[in-house]
Amino acid sequence: MGKLLISLLFLGMAALSPARAESDSGEDAEKSTPPIQVDEERRVGQQGLAAALKRGEIRPLDEVLRVVSERFPGEVIEIEPERHGPRWVYEIKVLGNDGRRRTIVVDARTLDISEE
Repeated sequence: MGKLLISLLFLGMAALSPARAESDSGEDAEKSTPPIQVDEERRVGQQGLAAALKRGEIRPLDEVLRVVSERFPGEVIEIEPERHGPRWVYEIKVLGNDGRRRTIVVDARTLDISEE
């Protein structure tokens, strides 16, 4: 349960705050984290995601992003969590290393991937 709580806290911090990185000159430089967008019709919000994670309906975001980056290398530019009935999905937009923009749909519980 402690590991789940730590993952949940990481999910909230990673998703909602920009990461800080150190530039070559040693100064702090802001590195942006892809924003989590919320579809107003399927409004989820941070509390809904936290509750779903606690219930085991979704996997931690770092696991989801790891699976996506293994199959689709590039930069994640947007993440949209959505609830489709009882099923949760993440719609993830990736700018591939080949310059192609892809929309990847990931089942948030099973990590099954489909590309739109």
